[in-house]
Amino acid sequence: MIINLEAELKRYSLPVRRALHVGAHYGDEDAAYRQLGIEPIYVEANPAVFDILRKACPDRECHSVAIADREGQAKFHVTSFDQSSSLLPLKKHAEIYPHIVERCVIEVPCTTIDALLGERRDRIDLLTMDIQGAELLALRGARQTLPHVMCIMTEVNRAELYAGCGLIGDLDRFLRPFDFQRVQSNFKYHRTWGDAFYVQRRFLADQNVWTRLWRLLARGRRAKSAA
Repeated sequence: MIINLEAELKRYSLPVRRALHVGAHYGDEDAAYRQLGIEPIYVEANPAVFDILRKACPDRECHSVAIADREGQAKFHVTSFDQSSSLLPLKKHAEIYPHIVERCVIEVPCTTIDALLGERRDRIDLLTMDIQGAELLALRGARQTLPHVMCIMTEVNRAELYAGCGLIGDLDRFLRPFDFQRVQSNFKYHRTWGDAFYVQRRFLADQNVWTRLWRLLARGRRAKSAA
């Protein structure tokens, strides 16, 4: 993650306990989740990468499936750098990173977030997505889950790195009716892609109340000192 998850959870006083991590790769964030006391459900579409994930996190719930806006089968584009593999074919990504090329296309099972979670949709506090341009597809299949989610950490694109991928503005517009506000974005490594953090507005409102109260108390203490 480019954005510091622990800092953002503290900033908005978010009591996150359970996460769905789509595009888990090798489980690189597992140590951070353990430190924060967060129980993740991992999802990884690439079967070869999933085998490594399963061995690295034997005590975690892991699913070998692609997350999309439908259930069934899907073509998965495997690249020479496995973190760039995606449900979508390379586009501007191939111009920016010409050394990363598509190796093959395989067929993988796909499902939606709503279908994967089933009756547990109301138990996910944090949604993390790192799925190379397929984030909007995943959100379209999470309409019943999103009302229960406190916050979202996701990769975002400012350009069409993958053919047909949703851009950051598309994610903003899709999430607005679900009452999410983007509060942080970071394009540390390249101007075309980065991470964004979204928070349910009800938690922003709670923070504003406490911020105003703290300021009032501080103002009262300063007034007494001046007297």
